[in-house]
Amino acid sequence: MARITRLQKEIFDLHLEAFKNNSFKQSSFTVEGETPKQTLKRLRDALMKRETIESVWNYVWTKEVSITSQVMASNQTFRHITDKAVVDTRKGFKNLLNSRLNIR
Repeated sequence: MARITRLQKEIFDLHLEAFKNNSFKQSSFTVEGETPKQTLKRLRDALMKRETIESVWNYVWTKEVSITSQVMASNQTFRHITDKAVVDTRKGFKNLLNSRLNIR
């Protein structure tokens, strides 16, 4: 499996900081009546502009990170993001950016 690229790491790092500081630029990324192809193009363009999108983070976070790590990182619990959660989320971002959005 290929390593994460510099661009992918930059996008991931921006999202990680936004998560830590609760400072995402956008919360959701859906537009009613838009086709999936249009949405993916808009999403790709936004990520290439280094915008942080909470729904993208949440998608990867819930798909890739264990429930235990999610609870540890939640605002209501310890607010501690484990190293394993960071590694798992980085892998999820790499997979999403490679496969769905063609950002390399």
